[in-house]
Amino acid sequence: MNKFYNDLVNHNEKRLRELEIRLKDTLNSNQTELNSYFEKFLFNNAKRLRPLFIFSVCDFLNLDIDEKIISFACAIELLHSASLIHDDILDDGKKRRGLVCLNFEKGDKTAVLAGDYLLSTAMQLVYEIGNIEIINIMAKISYEMTKSEISALKNRFNNKNLNDYLIYSTEKTSPLFKGAVIGVGEIKNVKIDKSLIDFAENFALCFQIKDDINNFKNKDKDKISSDKNNGICTLPEILNSCGIIESADLFLDNLINKTKNIIKSKDKDQKLTAYLNIFNED
Repeated sequence: MNKFYNDLVNHNEKRLRELEIRLKDTLNSNQTELNSYFEKFLFNNAKRLRPLFIFSVCDFLNLDIDEKIISFACAIELLHSASLIHDDILDDGKKRRGLVCLNFEKGDKTAVLAGDYLLSTAMQLVYEIGNIEIINIMAKISYEMTKSEISALKNRFNNKNLNDYLIYSTEKTSPLFKGAVIGVGEIKNVKIDKSLIDFAENFALCFQIKDDINNFKNKDKDKISSDKNNGICTLPEILNSCGIIESADLFLDNLINKTKNIIKSKDKDQKLTAYLNIFNED
């Protein structure tokens, strides 16, 4: 990652330490035969971008980060981790976060159960927050993510245009980030402006496009599975078919600027718009 990411981690060092302690305590309180794998998978090269996003939203709204926010951030991270395990099954992934994927090492059946376990553990965490609406938010996130994957699986190897790609990418990536913003508002009992939710949705799309560009250019050495081989048509692939590879980077730059402008007037200290610097190259 880049210098901004390192600065972001340093700024949130204490919060991330609390988050990781909470994750470890949650795992230790529910021992399974897969705990040794979870201890590696959840703590090996995990970037914690979603918890960091939650912390940045709290800073933007001038909200303190208490135990309930930490628990919510843990639940979001567990839900994200569960989705990664299930994604690797669908994509025949072999390596993730520098580790051999569980589906490749132990088989799809074990990996399905591992993903389900992390999902149920996430739900247990939000239940302990003591707010029924947070459970509803998490359930909706999981539903929307699963729905998008079902649609994607059905449409693999079908040629997609730019509009189809943007719809799918938004539906796949935005639920966790939008849900994170809505969840913070619910926990803290503050009204969330629609512009902040729009910012989260656009940010998620930026994140997906950046990941697709890196995968297309083979920058992610840990991601062995190929989008193209799995019948997944991404933005660089769509534009490359027209002979304009560089336009994917330009498209992303324009989207980043558009995303900044959504809340620019309300973010005078650049507490949240600065998060977009995470997409800068080193």
